[in-house]
Amino acid sequence: MLSIHAYVYFSLMGILILLSCWTSLEVQARTQRTRQLRLHSAAESGSKDECEGRRIFMYDLPGEFNVELVQKCRYGVTSWLNFCPHAENGGLGQLHGAWSSNAPSSYQVEQPLEATTGLAPAGGGGAGESGWLGSGWYKTDPYMLEIVFHSRMQKYSCLTSDAARADAFYFPYYVGVDALRYLYNSSIQKDSHGEALVEWIKENAQQEWERHGGKDHFMVLGRTSWDFYLLGNETHTQWGTGLFQLPHLTNMTALIMEKKPWMKHEWAIPYLTSFHPSAAELEAWVARVRASRRSSLFSFAGASRSNIPQSIRNYLLDQCSESGNCTLINCAILNTCGICRASPLPTRSSSPSTTSAAASWSRTC
Repeated sequence: MLSIHAYVYFSLMGILILLSCWTSLEVQARTQRTRQLRLHSAAESGSKDECEGRRIFMYDLPGEFNVELVQKCRYGVTSWLNFCPHAENGGLGQLHGAWSSNAPSSYQVEQPLEATTGLAPAGGGGAGESGWLGSGWYKTDPYMLEIVFHSRMQKYSCLTSDAARADAFYFPYYVGVDALRYLYNSSIQKDSHGEALVEWIKENAQQEWERHGGKDHFMVLGRTSWDFYLLGNETHTQWGTGLFQLPHLTNMTALIMEKKPWMKHEWAIPYLTSFHPSAAELEAWVARVRASRRSSLFSFAGASRSNIPQSIRNYLLDQCSESGNCTLINCAILNTCGICRASPLPTRSSSPSTTSAAASWSRTC
């Protein structure tokens, strides 16, 4: 025989389960009715709702989270860095100008494609505004991703000012830019990064946040995942900030460069390139590349990792330097004259070794 306490307990549990099932079904039915009403309304107007399931609400964050950080680009965020040129053109950086090269004999600039294919650069050519590259090429720094995304999102066709209709919520917070203050300043408590955003959410967006526990909210981060975690107890001496360890932000979706594979809320997105073409510029570039001489099977760009002996970067670079069929271009040398950095200039090495090139390059630059 069940005791009265057990009977009451199981009775209440049964009622709660029934209420939970009914509530869940009611929510699903309400959501379905809302969707059907939207579709019916669109059908009556004779047009398809192109924004169905794609509406984004962009929070109007205070300037301290975005524009004011860019205003401090000249040694203001951190004392050693001026990223103003990279922040131009909505984060794409400065346009590439006409090319000239003072490279030594062991590092040669490839002959312009139009000289061998008869294809002129898009938007002109020669030594004009964009040299042989054509238009659409910028001196882009991948760390400006947050600025680029925010700039593009402001033109997104399915932005909504009605939070109740939004499918996702976007915080235009330049997290990676702001992280510079914490990563390179030992006087700032690193685990406090993001606390200002949490306080803003609690004061201004708690209702929207609680709708799905923050899971339908997202940020774009222009640094790698490792830059936003602290391990151990000595937070003032470690690399990284404590942003992703703030309890209030653990459910939020993060679009980030180089995610941690085991973190479900992180989604990796590609690094920015230096090419940001219009449809016409892209079509013209594809035609030029298809008509060009392409003698390499594949390419790899990356620096060695002296502190990680087993790094695949080290293996690739070692094997390339030992092979007669591999061309090794040393950007540690070329960056002396700014050739490699943020530059798609098609430089190639005509020397089997970069040692002699280093000597001649140091003399010419």
